[in-house]
Amino acid sequence: MSFGFGVGDFLAIAQLLDETRKRFKGAPAGYNALADETRTLQIIVNDVKVQAEDDDLSASDKTDLYNALKSCENVLKELNATIDSLTELGVSKPTSKKLPQRMLQRLKWDPQQADRLRARLVSAIQLLDAVRQRLDR
Repeated sequence: MSFGFGVGDFLAIAQLLDETRKRFKGAPAGYNALADETRTLQIIVNDVKVQAEDDDLSASDKTDLYNALKSCENVLKELNATIDSLTELGVSKPTSKKLPQRMLQRLKWDPQQADRLRARLVSAIQLLDAVRQRLDR
């Protein structure tokens, strides 16, 4: 019975995490907590990937792992959509070439929205970590 779940799912999440983390570079301090949580998620995803590759997972473990990864993916996509809505093309430093770079708009930053996203991200991390701990047994 196939769950449509495999190494590709881990690679997709890992790539999404990497892209998300890069977007926080040079962001206002208000983004630090979200950036830290994405790093935590990245570590757990890597741990779970190793476990899933080494173990022969039961059908219920695969289902739980798939659901946990989908939860993480959904939160990351929402986080990226939020970053997109707060990003503008601008010049970060006055240079002779004035290279355009994407910059997060500091004035539109909503701390409550960040807290909601962080809470969802933490929840997704806890779910994935619970599955990881169960796989350890």
